Amino acid sequence: MVIHVFYGFRDWEFSGANCFLVVDCENVAKASQRMCDTYAKCGRPDEAANVFNEVKVHDNVFLNSMITIYFNSNRIEEARKLFESTPYKRLVSWNSMLIGLIQTGCLVEAPDLFRRMNRMHFRMDKFSFSSVISAYARITSVELGEQIFARAVIIGIECDQIVSASLIDLLIYT
Repeated sequence: MVIHVFYGFRDWEFSGANCFLVVDCENVAKASQRMCDTYAKCGRPDEAANVFNEVKVHDNVFLNSMITIYFNSNRIEEARKLFESTPYKRLVSWNSMLIGLIQTGCLVEAPDLFRRMNRMHFRMDKFSFSSVISAYARITSVELGEQIFARAVIIGIECDQIVSASLIDLLIYT
């Protein structure tokens, strides 16, 4: 089955043209995600949110993309609500939240989210660790940052370049 997705790009510089996509049902989420990403990159996060809200089925990639779009447009509460409403949070969802919180200056909330991940026994990766170590660097909490790094050592990712760079930031900026 093929459906036609028609979404008008009003008042854009390329002569007000419209976009006509032909996608099968399985690819509606992917096409909608690309549309949202395009709107966001063009500085139109409201249009991205409109497309997102019109689509009834969201996969994890689409949800994470929208969380990032919300953070990039400083819509922190909407990002939080979307994250909390996501039934099956994968590691990439948690990392999107961690990075978004840190980039928007919610430096106390990021370590809280990391602790929540830990209590749920998530197997965190180099992005989780480097993000929270960077948050501790920005709030000048060497001791807590070192504790997180010690955990990275225990699970064997201390030699990762991303984790090591965040440790250097922690030691330099504090």
